[in-house]
Amino acid sequence: PYLDASADVARVLADSDVVVVPSRTETFSLSTVEAIAAGSLVVGPDEGAVADLIRDTGAGRCFRAGDAGSLAGALVDVLALDAATRRAQGLAGRARVLERYTWDAVMARIHAVYLDAAQAAPRAVA
Repeated sequence: PYLDASADVARVLADSDVVVVPSRTETFSLSTVEAIAAGSLVVGPDEGAVADLIRDTGAGRCFRAGDAGSLAGALVDVLALDAATRRAQGLAGRARVLERYTWDAVMARIHAVYLDAAQAAPRAVA
């Protein structure tokens, strides 16, 4: 079905048992963050940003990039989890996304890096 609003996308993601993000070339996978923020588990390749997000949040399984059999195995592993375990892992992943990947959280980390750099820089003497 056609989704015409971000609320529709969030609802579909939240209603999903698992979201597969097979991309190997994401520099930062917003679709993965959105799926995890919705409480879904993600199956993605074991390299790149998708893998980093899955590992950081614990919300899903990685498969060997480019290996369809490995993707199928990871998908079966996630779907074999009982609903309570999937829900618990999804909620834990969501909490981690809200802690680390909101704009406020990202900007706070960037601000801290700039502040540290400014304090460490030698001061010019007039």
